[in-house]
Amino acid sequence: MSDPGPIWDAEPRWDSEPNWDIENPIELPGPPDDSEAGNRKETVPKPEENWVVTKGRFLGVMVCNHSCKTVQSLSSQVVAPKAEHNDNSLDLLLVHGSGRLRLLRFLLCLQVGTHVSLPYVEYVKVKSVRIKPGKRTHNGCGIDGKVHGSLARAGKVRGQTPKVAKQDKKKKPRGRAHKRMQYNRRFVTAVVGFGKKRGPNSSEK
Repeated sequence: MSDPGPIWDAEPRWDSEPNWDIENPIELPGPPDDSEAGNRKETVPKPEENWVVTKGRFLGVMVCNHSCKTVQSLSSQVVAPKAEHNDNSLDLLLVHGSGRLRLLRFLLCLQVGTHVSLPYVEYVKVKSVRIKPGKRTHNGCGIDGKVHGSLARAGKVRGQTPKVAKQDKKKKPRGRAHKRMQYNRRFVTAVVGFGKKRGPNSSEK
């Protein structure tokens, strides 16, 4: 009698019904219940409710939809410690006041995660944010390291990245493109008088 070989070398049998009865099923843990964990999410106001207006001078306005950890992945360096991915809200940080010393203190406390406890830092959960410049302030703003010309257009955040039309001046060509333009321009500037256009290296008289 010859050896039939391993069982995985045999042809599959398609005439029989599949058997889905597994002796040791794998159960994945679901999301924890808020009542069991003892954590209650803060209620988020509806968009139909009235807007809350805050006026004054601000060193910074930060809007986060997640905790915003730093590149160094340090547990203490978290911009918005109360932010969650599924809370359907934004975390707004308002740094009141002005001055470099106050800004330096905020940045130092941000490194160790105590910036929220500062008396001039306001932390609230919001649904949408709208920023308007004052009458005596300039109309420019910086968003995520990019300078935008109009704050009225760039200052509306509704759970997404603001889309602002490009307003910067077109950069002048450099390198090969600049040399090519100089080469093409000399054929135009060398034409003198009427008649057929001639380049600077033309042999025609």
